[in-house]
Amino acid sequence: MKDTLISRRYVEAFGDCYNIEEREGAFSGLEKLLSRICSNEDLLSFLKSPLVNYGKKKDVLSSVLHFEGLDPREVGFFCLLIRKNRLAILPSLVEEAGRLRMDLRSEIQADVESSVGFDASATAHFQNYLQKQTKKNVILRFKEDPSILSGFRAKVGNVVYDFTLDNAIKNLKLSFN
Repeated sequence: MKDTLISRRYVEAFGDCYNIEEREGAFSGLEKLLSRICSNEDLLSFLKSPLVNYGKKKDVLSSVLHFEGLDPREVGFFCLLIRKNRLAILPSLVEEAGRLRMDLRSEIQADVESSVGFDASATAHFQNYLQKQTKKNVILRFKEDPSILSGFRAKVGNVVYDFTLDNAIKNLKLSFN
């Protein structure tokens, strides 16, 4: 939770360096670049090493990022992360950049768990339901969870829609008390 809040603040501040029309592209580029840096173990361990001073890290990162043809604002953002020792939150920054990019497009992601896959009709029906609830275009991401006996559970932002058999039984028990 703490990493999410810090990451959101950093990514929002990064977005403030761009005008409204440029932000979606800036968040998209940041998300891709952060993902690539997170997947490069050698670069990441070098940047996280306490034995390497800030100046050396900045020089290496600047040369790598300039070679990529990045905007000076992006290079400055990474230098800030290094200076403030925030490299541990890189994975969280990737998620936040994606969330803010989706917010700009009035989209939201829903993580749906069920024991079996949805057919096309059920998927469309549930997607329409969530779009009415959230007033945003919903991107569904499905995951099979064998621990769910029947029904499904969807997490949309901070809201959980739990239509599982276990939850229905729990609610029934609570109604008897």
